[in-house]
Amino acid sequence: MKVIGMISGTSFDGIDVALVDLQEGEGVISIELIDFESVQYTRELRSKIAKAMPPQSVDMQMVCELDTQIGQAFADAASKILSRNKVKALKCLSMSKRKIK
Repeated sequence: MKVIGMISGTSFDGIDVALVDLQEGEGVISIELIDFESVQYTRELRSKIAKAMPPQSVDMQMVCELDTQIGQAFADAASKILSRNKVKALKCLSMSKRKIK
């Protein structure tokens, strides 16, 4: 089954995207890496994220804007790797992103 794993780390420079094939047989799970890419955030988005990092204070409007823009960046990154590999459907997508406090 095709699965995408995505993460944005503490450096907030972009998103790491891995497309893998998970197979299970006789109680053993195997993982094959199909494709991987580090997708950089745009300069504008990275600047916004940096301005929202502690010890800065942010209002709810900024939190909502960043949540939406980062979510869109994740969607674009997933779309890019799926298109490149001609994958039409996934069984699972897992993602993690940096929290803004």
